[in-house]
Amino acid sequence: MAVSTSEAKSLVEEIGRHKSTLSLALKADEISGLLQILSGQTGLSEGIREIKGELNQRREAEMRIQMSEERRKILDSFGTTIPEKNHDMSLKLQQPQTGLWLTEAFYYCDYKDPETQKPCNILGSLAKQIATQDEQCFQALRKFYQQHRRSDKSPAEYEPQDLSALIKSMTVFFETAMIIVDALDECGKSAKRLTKLLAGLRSSNEFTDIKTLFLSRDEFDIRDILVDYPQVSIAAQSKDLELYVAAEMAKRIEEKDLRIRDPSLQEHIMERLIEGADGMFRWVACQIDYLCELPNDAALRRALITLPPNLKATYERILQKVNQSSGEAQKLVQRTLFWIIHGRGLSISALCEAVSVETGQRKLDREAIPEEEDILRLCSSLVRRSVSGYKLELAHFTVKEF
Repeated sequence: MAVSTSEAKSLVEEIGRHKSTLSLALKADEISGLLQILSGQTGLSEGIREIKGELNQRREAEMRIQMSEERRKILDSFGTTIPEKNHDMSLKLQQPQTGLWLTEAFYYCDYKDPETQKPCNILGSLAKQIATQDEQCFQALRKFYQQHRRSDKSPAEYEPQDLSALIKSMTVFFETAMIIVDALDECGKSAKRLTKLLAGLRSSNEFTDIKTLFLSRDEFDIRDILVDYPQVSIAAQSKDLELYVAAEMAKRIEEKDLRIRDPSLQEHIMERLIEGADGMFRWVACQIDYLCELPNDAALRRALITLPPNLKATYERILQKVNQSSGEAQKLVQRTLFWIIHGRGLSISALCEAVSVETGQRKLDREAIPEEEDILRLCSSLVRRSVSGYKLELAHFTVKEF
């Protein structure tokens, strides 16, 4: 991509303005350095946002360069999972100013998509991302592809340990490489093997400092493998929760889902939710869903006294309510959960048809097909619409576990 003299001068000046921020981010040798950056995010957020915008613009420009058929074929052989899809979902769920996203190569494991849980797809995606950032890296990727290409022209298959070695070999072309993998615990039976492979990326060579950040719930196998890593417990801070609760309640009140007559009750609800959350946004979301179902201020006040203490108790309350409803409603909820888990990504219309079918029924009864809104209302906090709007999905990993 050609750059004029004036553009180059402007870019150098812009980088100079953010030099201290970049230096701190790239030279943080320990997790404490990362925490130092994050703890100061209020002051740095504007500068980081500018840098991210500039980098995104440059990356988009680079991706617009015509890619040859051969290059596309090579990159596609390393997997077709798209980490940006989950990244976009996380950004939509993120409350503004409650977190920053800084990555060099990143990946999101997703309990809803088995393909995102395979070590070969995860490591292949990381390798592909690194390869598209430097021509020398891409040539290393091309050589790897040629070495593993099958003579019968069938799709290449890569072993996870070979992909791990490839990633380490490509990072020598950078002074610092940052690799982030989120939700290791959502990889099921592959979690232990994957964690071992990712932990092996941490070792630095004389050319490159490889920094890794892995996020997971506290699972024994994962914690045991990462015993030498600094452990940081991440929970929502009270300020983050305040922002989230205030924004979510304002949204529900504006949409008339939550009706509160006494203004002081709104403040009491916020205080009670923040106090009981124990750092869990998910718990707060479920309680707000429940409060929206209540008819008046008196019912809201009673509910605040008996809020469930954790997610398990919250889900039990939802199912208890379902069990107290009509037989038809119970069947609808049961069928919805079954088809979401086993239906392999049915569209919303297909799901509505599937849950209307009785055992042994040979012809679709159009009058028995429920509306999407009825499913969402009866399933409450257990189900949500996907970010694409194409299907319904379990609202959280903990729902599947429950």
